[in-house]
Amino acid sequence: MEHLATLSTWWSQTTSTYTPFQIEFFGSAAVLFIGFWVPSLIFTAMDILGPTHIPWRKIQAPTKQPPYAAVKKGLLNSLQNQLLTSALHLAYLGTSHYFTSGRKNTIYTVPSTLPSTATMAKHILLSIILQDIIFYHAHRALHHPRIYKHIHKKHHEFTTPIALAALYAHPVEYFLSNILPVALPPALLGAHIVTFWFMLTWALVLAIIAHCGYELPPIYGWNMEVHDMHHELFVGNFGTIGICDVLYGTRLTDPKAARGVRRGKGDELDLE
Repeated sequence: MEHLATLSTWWSQTTSTYTPFQIEFFGSAAVLFIGFWVPSLIFTAMDILGPTHIPWRKIQAPTKQPPYAAVKKGLLNSLQNQLLTSALHLAYLGTSHYFTSGRKNTIYTVPSTLPSTATMAKHILLSIILQDIIFYHAHRALHHPRIYKHIHKKHHEFTTPIALAALYAHPVEYFLSNILPVALPPALLGAHIVTFWFMLTWALVLAIIAHCGYELPPIYGWNMEVHDMHHELFVGNFGTIGICDVLYGTRLTDPKAARGVRRGKGDELDLE
């Protein structure tokens, strides 16, 4: 309770020192960059150290790991997409401020108090479910043969995914699959900015773990290999936490069974 009181005091002081616009924009940018680069660079260090120093093994064979040039390409594109996120966020806030004559300066609520535990838990749970729904449908749409080669194929250049390429994507895909599923649910729910920051951190860490390429222990039944399998085989596993994949019958957990599912010519999945 003492720590909670200290946190509440700090938040009250923060909101009295900075404007809601400053808190949302700069706070979100900090969470975006720190939340991505810290864990992704940790996994990159693990890649460099090699299997003799790491307790987990790579899901795919060492011979299939991407070369340095591909890693550099993934790093630069991920950085570019993060800068795009901040630019779009700033543009939206500025436009909203202009057209509402300053009445609307933020997407999320930035009050002087922190959200209650119950409210935050409710918004987080609903946001996670909505995120899976939005991401699944956007991701699966991007696998349509008429769309795939123009947009989503870029992300699938990494048939062996790595942490630094978690955000590697065409800008259109990045907006549809990375920004909207994370930003929209908390906004629709009228969530507190701190709740959005939690969801942003959750999404970043989940994406990095899904692309890290290591056989890590399951988290609440969520197996790290399912998205790696999607990259390797272009098969199923379109969602984030598996709810929509189960409902639509695209959830695959057995690599041998997945290899038996008909694929396109190394590019797109034919589930129609």
